[in-house]
Amino acid sequence: MIKDCSKSSTLLRRVPLIFGLMLSCIGADRAQASSHRQPAVAQQMAEAKAALDSQNLSLILLPSASNEQPMATGLSTDQLIERDEALGLIDTPTADLYLTYALGGDSRLPVNYQSDVPWRGTAAAWRVSRNSQAAALSRLLAPSSAFATEIYARIRAIDAVAPCGSGMVGFAGIPSTIESAHFHVEYDPIAAPLTIASYVTSLEHAWTTEIDSFGQYTPLLTTGVNGKFYVSIVSLGNSLYGYDTNGGLHGSTVPVDNPSTPWLEPGIATCITLNSDFSFASNRQAALDATTAHEFFHAIQFGMGVFEPETLVSYSQIGPIPLFSEAAATLMEDEVADSSNDNYNYLWPNLKICLGDDHIDPTQRNVMPYRYWVLLRGMTERYGHTLPGGIEQWLQDVLIANSRDRLVFLDAYQQAFVNRGTTLADAFHNAAITISERKQCGGGYGYPTCFSEAIAYNAYGALRSLQGADATLSGINSSFSGSLPDNFTAGWLNLPKTSSKYKVQLVNTSAGGEFHASLVCDTGSALQVTALSSLVIAGQQAASPSFSSAGCNSVLLVITNQFQTAANPTTCSVRSYKVTVLPDAPIITSPVTGSVTGSNAPKISGIAAPFDTITVTQPGATVCVAPVAANGGWTCTPAAAFPIGRTTITATASHVLSYTISSSANVFTVAKSYYLPRVSRQ
Repeated sequence: MIKDCSKSSTLLRRVPLIFGLMLSCIGADRAQASSHRQPAVAQQMAEAKAALDSQNLSLILLPSASNEQPMATGLSTDQLIERDEALGLIDTPTADLYLTYALGGDSRLPVNYQSDVPWRGTAAAWRVSRNSQAAALSRLLAPSSAFATEIYARIRAIDAVAPCGSGMVGFAGIPSTIESAHFHVEYDPIAAPLTIASYVTSLEHAWTTEIDSFGQYTPLLTTGVNGKFYVSIVSLGNSLYGYDTNGGLHGSTVPVDNPSTPWLEPGIATCITLNSDFSFASNRQAALDATTAHEFFHAIQFGMGVFEPETLVSYSQIGPIPLFSEAAATLMEDEVADSSNDNYNYLWPNLKICLGDDHIDPTQRNVMPYRYWVLLRGMTERYGHTLPGGIEQWLQDVLIANSRDRLVFLDAYQQAFVNRGTTLADAFHNAAITISERKQCGGGYGYPTCFSEAIAYNAYGALRSLQGADATLSGINSSFSGSLPDNFTAGWLNLPKTSSKYKVQLVNTSAGGEFHASLVCDTGSALQVTALSSLVIAGQQAASPSFSSAGCNSVLLVITNQFQTAANPTTCSVRSYKVTVLPDAPIITSPVTGSVTGSNAPKISGIAAPFDTITVTQPGATVCVAPVAANGGWTCTPAAAFPIGRTTITATASHVLSYTISSSANVFTVAKSYYLPRVSRQ
């Protein structure tokens, strides 16, 4: 439950980097006000509503693209708002007010932002709370314009009386209350066929699975609700599932220690708001079950203080890391409500976008994080699904690494994988293979490169976004030049199916990065994975062993850039590479085998891997040595004359990676033509 101000101050002294600018226990008044409603609150609600209704801020809001009809863009409400903010059509305070309206199902949200694309509101709710709190904390953090100040004052007034950061909902009061074993629920009328029993059962299942079965830590609880977790069920419009937030009467603005963990952390008490009408979902019960599992995992996360401590200097910057928190919560849907499959709506991730937040296109920022649940699934499914000690334990290890050890995002991922005896880089590379191939586990297809639900993913995700191969290399000596950003990105190439063996060379043509590549042969019954000889850093190269595509239905080269620059990268440098399909062994093209030459020292030429060294030999002697040019060609002149008659030579390539491989024998004949007398011409 919420601690007193002295405990908060003690905690803040323990984590000065995170909350160094919090000079007092700001917000404690609202935390204490989160006790269950006193009679005066209803009067406060009525007065606040009247005051806010008297302000027609919509008359002075900056214009957006249209104000006449909903936009059929395929973007959700929050994406539409953030898109126009990014384009400069609305400013940040206006975007925050619109998000507040959207979170509360408020009809004053301009109609062009009222999308029917389903969305989850946790990231938006935290953003609004964070920005409005920043405006209230200090003149240094406050907006400079009177217009912005007025907007944030309005948002703060809404937040001060709303039960759970639910915008304008709650001013008239929520009529009904019910308590279950672990939840205090206030609710509006619920749209059939769901009932309040449906909601309570779903919430309790989320608690008993995540806390009792999986052993996750109990979230922080607000006071005044009988030691239970507060949930409101209200009308949120026709597309919003719900959200978990620290706003409203039943959230908190002051970080405190969570007594359910054995360490000290800056936990935040939150509450959950659920939509009372899931009619926008094709399966309402499944959507509800996915939402309770998802949002309750957020409550656990925030109760453990899992934020972004590497960059925090004040409360104003507290908030979830979307690519971590949303992907993890969406993965938890599978662990708690495996049959709901609502997360099938978020197939597939774009693995060419690196794992960090700030560089993501604003129009994708609130959808891309959800898509990464299947990346996490690909990295962790081998540990076990829907059972204690499996995927959920990896998720818990990430939370612990962040909460206890203050590791952020990718560093927390790394620690959780180290606990399992592997690394983030290897897990990501295997997941990139899994996602590129999308094979159903069973038969010869096994972990770590298969999905237990691949058939369903592929059937449902047929029209979903999934990047295909970057290129198709058609034969020997074909090549492709591409690029991948740092911080865990992936791509793949289709490789040739030929009767000849070949090898694949990967060259890092940039000044940084670290490429990891594997040849993946799908035999129709199994995946055969052959890694290239080494990781490829700046200016270096690696090659595959001799490879035969016989028996392969398809051959892919999967490439990942695993170079990590930060725990939560804000920028990712793009690194270039070149892939070449090379002959398995050097080839002598001249003299042509079986030919006759009149020269006893003919130039010898051929094809081999670029930058190899070719040594031409005949039985018992070295003929000549030559480097292979960048285009794969080489030429050398014999150091001594060949004898008259039949000669056998062989070319051997010495690779910079310390392997050698020889060509087939080349047999040609040296004739005596150079002894023939000149014929005088009359």
